[in-house]
Amino acid sequence: MELPTRIFPIGIQSFEQLRTRNYLYADKTDLVYQMDNTNQVYFLSRPRRFGKSLLLSTLKVYFEGKKHLFEGLAMERLETEWTAYPVPHISFARNRRWTRRFKSAEGGIRETPCRELLSGYCGFRASTHHLHNR
Repeated sequence: MELPTRIFPIGIQSFEQLRTRNYLYADKTDLVYQMDNTNQVYFLSRPRRFGKSLLLSTLKVYFEGKKHLFEGLAMERLETEWTAYPVPHISFARNRRWTRRFKSAEGGIRETPCRELLSGYCGFRASTHHLHNR
């Protein structure tokens, strides 16, 4: 009997992409469930390229209630209440737009992430005037 071919997820940081495109995945969702169901704070201090972004992506789809992505994984049998919550996501990945804004005095860290976060949730539209007067 031949096993189905799976692709190694080199550079894949999206749990949703990993699960929908047949990438090889070592199931650690029982640990994600444990993190959510213990009343503790976790500090993620791992070296670069060690799966922090994939873990956060897994938490994101878990809290968004996307049960279908956890089919066949430990989370499917552990979680009984699949409630969807809004999950804010701000990426600090390097790109030209963000780098320029963080380096400029007017478009610093106070303005850009707040506008991006608030404009995507609850229909709130952040004005530049309001953010500069805080």
